[in-house]
Amino acid sequence: MRITLLFVGLVFIPLLLTGHPLDKAKLSVFKNERGILSVKFNDAEIPNTQIETQIQQSKSEKVPTFGKTLILGVGHIGALPEEWVTEEGQAQWPEGLDHILLVVLLALSGGGLWKILKRVTGFTLGHSLSLAAATLGWIAIPSNIVEVFIALSIAALAAFIAAGKKDIRGGFSIITLTGFLHGLGFANALKELNLPNDKIISALISFNLGVELGQIIILCVLIPTLWMLTRIRFAKAFTAPATAAVVMILASFWTYERTQELEIFRTEHWSAYRFPIIPPLQGEQVISRYEAEYKRDPANTLAINSLAQVLFSAYKKTGSLKDFERARSLNTASLQQQKLLNSSAKCLRASLLEAEHRFSEAILETQTLIQGSKQERECGLVTQISAALAIGDLNQAAIAANTLVMMKPYASYYLMRANILEAQGRQQESDFDLEKAFAREEAGETGFSQKLRFITARIYYQRGEIDEALQVTNSGLQIAENENLLILKADILNAKKDYIGAQDILYRAFELRPQSGILRRLAALNHQSDEIYRHYLEQAELLARAEVETSTGHRMELVRVLSMKGQSSNKLTEAIELIKKELDVRKSAEVMTVFSEVLLQKGNSVQAFHAIQTALQMGGRSKEVLQQAAKVEIALGNKSRAFLYVSERVTN
Repeated sequence: MRITLLFVGLVFIPLLLTGHPLDKAKLSVFKNERGILSVKFNDAEIPNTQIETQIQQSKSEKVPTFGKTLILGVGHIGALPEEWVTEEGQAQWPEGLDHILLVVLLALSGGGLWKILKRVTGFTLGHSLSLAAATLGWIAIPSNIVEVFIALSIAALAAFIAAGKKDIRGGFSIITLTGFLHGLGFANALKELNLPNDKIISALISFNLGVELGQIIILCVLIPTLWMLTRIRFAKAFTAPATAAVVMILASFWTYERTQELEIFRTEHWSAYRFPIIPPLQGEQVISRYEAEYKRDPANTLAINSLAQVLFSAYKKTGSLKDFERARSLNTASLQQQKLLNSSAKCLRASLLEAEHRFSEAILETQTLIQGSKQERECGLVTQISAALAIGDLNQAAIAANTLVMMKPYASYYLMRANILEAQGRQQESDFDLEKAFAREEAGETGFSQKLRFITARIYYQRGEIDEALQVTNSGLQIAENENLLILKADILNAKKDYIGAQDILYRAFELRPQSGILRRLAALNHQSDEIYRHYLEQAELLARAEVETSTGHRMELVRVLSMKGQSSNKLTEAIELIKKELDVRKSAEVMTVFSEVLLQKGNSVQAFHAIQTALQMGGRSKEVLQQAAKVEIALGNKSRAFLYVSERVTN
C-alpha cells in the first residue's frame, strides 16, 4: 500500500493545469491610395478576410488518416524497423526506447504468461486514460517534467526486479500508475500534430491502437526469446536481474539528464545577460538630440559627423532609404568642409559605399584608411571585413579580423572573427572566439549584446544544436525584443516542430518591423493549405519588391520568395536573373550557394554543380554550403562524393 501511495504521489504531484491560448493576429501588406506600401492588422483589407478560419480549415485538410495515425502510434513506441535505422542506413536507438524497456521489464517480472498479460493490461489501462485526458486538454503537464518521471518509474521498477522482488505488493496498481505516466509521454507526440477538435477522438483511438499494436509486436519478440533463455541452465537465473540492472543504470542516467533540463535545477545559462537592463533611447529620440546639436551650429564638423553616424545607424536597423540618403549627404558635406583630420567622416564614407554594395570602391577606400591614423586603420579594417565577405574573399576577411583582434581584443572583433571562422568550417576556433566575446561584453552596450547573441544562436542553429540555439536566443530577447532574434526563434521553434509557437513569434516580429522574410516563413508554415500559402507568398513578393526598390539592400530575399513560387518557370528565370545581377556586385559563398539551389530547382544540375564548387573554392565550408554540395552530387548520381560532403558537414 505504501508503495502504491508513493507512485500515486509521483504521478499527481507534478500535474500542472495550464492553458496556453494563442492570440493570433491577422496581417496584410498592400499599397494605399497614394501607392505607398502599408501594413494593417485584423482588418478587411486582407483578400482572405476569414484567414484564421481558413487556417483552422487547412489544419483539418492536413490531418493524418486513421491508418497513418495508427502507424504513428506503432512507430512512437519503437516497434517499426525504420525507427532503428537512419535515412543513411545507420543503426540508431529509437525515440521510444524508454517505453520499449518498460515492456521488457513487464516481460521480465515473471509469474507466467497470465501474470505478464495482467501487468500489460494494467499498463494499457493507465496509459489509455492519461493519453485521452491529456489529448482532450483535461490535464496539462510540461513535457520535460513528464519525461523525468517516466525515466524515474523505469528505474524504480528495474530496481525491484534487479533485487529479485518480482512479486510487488500492489503490483497491478503500480503498473497502472506507471502506464498513466507513460501515456502523458504518448500524448506529447499526438499534440505535435496540432489536430482540430473534430478530429481528436478518431486520432486518439487510432494512435492508442497503434501503441497497443506496438506493444504486442515487442512482446511477440520478447516472450519467445525469454522462453528460450529459460531453457539454458546457466542463463535462467541471471537473465532477469542482469537485464534489469542494465535498464536501471540507463534509466537512472536518463533521470539525471532530464532533471538537469528542469528550470528549478538549471544553473544560469552561460549566455545570460549579467548586467542591469537599461531601456535604450528610441531611434527617433537619438536622432532628435543630434538634430538639435546640428541646428545650433550647422558648420560644426563634429555635429555633422555625429548626426550622419546616427542616421546611418538608424538606416542599418530600419532599412530607411531616407535616413541613408541624409547620412550620405551630411557625410559629403563634412568631407568638403574638412578633408584632412576628419577620420570619422572618412570611416563613414567607406561604410556608406559598402552599404550601397559598391564593394570595389569600399575596399579601395579602406586601403587608404589602413595607411592612416590608428582610428582610420581600425575602422578601415572593420569595413574591409564586410566588403571582403561580400565578394567571397574569406581569407582576406580572416586576415583583417586577426589584425583587429591583435590591435584591440574587443568583444565585437572576436565576434567578427568567430563568424568568419564558422564560415570556414573551423568550429572549435569559432567557439573559442565566441567565449572571448561573451567574456568581454560590457554594461550598457545592449545593442551589441543582442547582436552577439543573435550571431551565436544563428551559428548553433546552423550546426543543428537546436536547444542551445533556443537558450541563447531567449537570452537575447530578455534584453529587449528584436525582430531578427524573433525571426530566428521562429526558425528554431519550427525545427522543434512547434509550428503554432513559431507562427505566434512571427506575428510579433512582423508587428515590430514588417519584412518579406516573415511572410515567406508564414507561407512555409501553412504550405499544406494552397490558398493561405499563395496569400502569404503574394504579399511576401509585394513587400520584397518594395524592399529592393526602396532600400540599398540586396535582392536575395526576393530570390527566395520567387524560388518558393517556382511552380512557374518564369519565376525561377527571374530569380536566376536577379542572382546574376547580385553576383555583379557581391560574389560571395552565400550568394553562390543560393544560386546553386535555384539552378538545381530549375533542373540545371551541371550549372548548379559549378556554382556550388565556386562557393567551396571561395573557402565556404558552412553547413549550408556542404549540404547543398551533397544535394548537387546526389542529383548528378555521385552518391560517394555526396557522402564525403555529408561526412565533412557532420565532422565540422
